[in-house]
Amino acid sequence: MKFLPTLPLATDADVHVVWRADVSEALLRKGRGGDGIAAEVAKRAAAAVLERIEVCPPNGLEAVAVPIGAARAWLAEAPLRDIADVESVVADERESEDATSPDSKPAFAWRGDESAVVVADDLRPGMTIVVPTSYGGLADGTWDPASLTAVEDIGDRKQTERELRRLADHDSLTGLLNRRGFME
Repeated sequence: MKFLPTLPLATDADVHVVWRADVSEALLRKGRGGDGIAAEVAKRAAAAVLERIEVCPPNGLEAVAVPIGAARAWLAEAPLRDIADVESVVADERESEDATSPDSKPAFAWRGDESAVVVADDLRPGMTIVVPTSYGGLADGTWDPASLTAVEDIGDRKQTERELRRLADHDSLTGLLNRRGFME
């Protein structure tokens, strides 16, 4: 008997974008370093961003999967054009283009202890990046790179919803599933 392989919900060529109100572009730029910013100042700024994000780590409920080419163009503030969502096509296009502008909007690549401030050229497939809500990029809950409207930070709300669901299904004294948890 043969089974069909399961398909992933998002392609490997996607970048997962999470918007956060407690992360500012100024702090990300400091964390990136360069432009006369001392290495120690950059290290402290990056650590401050990580500390803020660790309070409520990014999760799939708040992330939006974006084709890597579209995410790179958005952060680089490049003119929008037809962008392939296949990494090999994007890589071929990028070889013939100029490098990303040094003015590229910084983002924070979430990888636990190996997290770092990145720019458009640093993005890799499968990355989860955290950006300030001031960057825009969403309209009516869907990806819209042309949108400049600040995005609502839903991370705290989703974490609270998850905790309430857990409390509803578990006994507060023992932590075991309660009747409701067994029925579902």
